[in-house]
Amino acid sequence: MPWFCFQCKQESIPALAEKELFLHHITHVTLVEDSSQSLCLLYGQGDPAYFPHIWQHIVKVTPIAQEIDWSAQWRDFCPYLQEDLCRIPLRHFHTLSSQELLLIPGGGFGDLSHPTTHLMLSLIGNHVQNKSVLDLGCGSGILSLASLLFGAHHAYAVDIDPKALAHTRENSFLNNLQHLISIETTPPSCHVDILLMNMTWGEQKEALSSLSRKDFSLWIVSGILTSQLGPYLAYLQTFPLRLRSIHTRDIWAACTLKMIVY
Repeated sequence: MPWFCFQCKQESIPALAEKELFLHHITHVTLVEDSSQSLCLLYGQGDPAYFPHIWQHIVKVTPIAQEIDWSAQWRDFCPYLQEDLCRIPLRHFHTLSSQELLLIPGGGFGDLSHPTTHLMLSLIGNHVQNKSVLDLGCGSGILSLASLLFGAHHAYAVDIDPKALAHTRENSFLNNLQHLISIETTPPSCHVDILLMNMTWGEQKEALSSLSRKDFSLWIVSGILTSQLGPYLAYLQTFPLRLRSIHTRDIWAACTLKMIVY
């Protein structure tokens, strides 16, 4: 999937520009503000087929041909980066945890610069003890690996992006968790207790269509705009799920949903 630089209109609010990108299936969005030139740039990965003819908050779209310097990106935006290594104290998200999650800068989404990652980390620690988890769209592996450090007995990390899978694999070895994680391009056919999804609604629909079974005991999901929450929950009624909780941060929402057993 190609990368693009999106220049925000001067009269627009960056959060609204970011929202517009997510609505058009742009992922891995990173915000860069240059106050000296009054510029707001957003970098993201997407398919031009989904781009609108007229943008509401974007004035210019430029393809990025060169490889992105991920170390520089993480230095600018990852809140826990120390000497090119992200050190996340998981007690910030679950008070009973004394573990530290380590991440190498890379191309997988999940450097804790985005509110949805915070939402997911704040939820999973309460549910994954002695459970198996499927991290659908694993990115950097942050949710899979955090789940294992929170006490999950196995994690299935799945992504269609080979760079994300390579990034997850590096991070699994860094945390000495490689023996507890399966890293694949397709979901497993076996039963898994908990489904984790941190992606846009459109991406969730596409990812769920690839699952051969959806009988997870619990779903923990984020990447949904609060303005989309009503129709999103109506969409989830097509599954045998009961809403347990809704959590918000900025313009983003996360939900936990329990599978209904008849």
